[in-house]
Amino acid sequence: MNTGPDMRIVKSMPATVNDARVARSVADIHTRMFGSSQIIDPGPAMGSEDFSELALAPDGRAIPYHYWFLPSTPSAVWDAAPGQSPMAKFGNVPSAHSPNFAPDPAVLDHGVAAMTGAVLAELAIGPQRESAEYGVALDLP
Repeated sequence: MNTGPDMRIVKSMPATVNDARVARSVADIHTRMFGSSQIIDPGPAMGSEDFSELALAPDGRAIPYHYWFLPSTPSAVWDAAPGQSPMAKFGNVPSAHSPNFAPDPAVLDHGVAAMTGAVLAELAIGPQRESAEYGVALDLP
């Protein structure tokens, strides 16, 4: 009698769940740097990233983190994609795992700025302070 496939989980990754405080801090600084029209919160997303494994201290403690996406679609591809909202367009452009993915190299400047801003903001506020405190401490565009 055939009972179906025999499935065994041999490896799994924990869910990538952003730390709420760090996420607010990063969103705040990115909004200051790039403007609110450039910041989109897609909400929770299902994925199988190993990022959460990278956010573990050597002793196994979880390090607070925020995983964000940096769109890199060339303007012509983005403009031609169907959809009225950014989220609709995201579903119609090649993603990072697509063989048609061809990122715009110009995005690297924005990526470096986004990462630098996030790191400086986090270093400035530290784990015990509210994100609003760094607004004056950092001199970012």
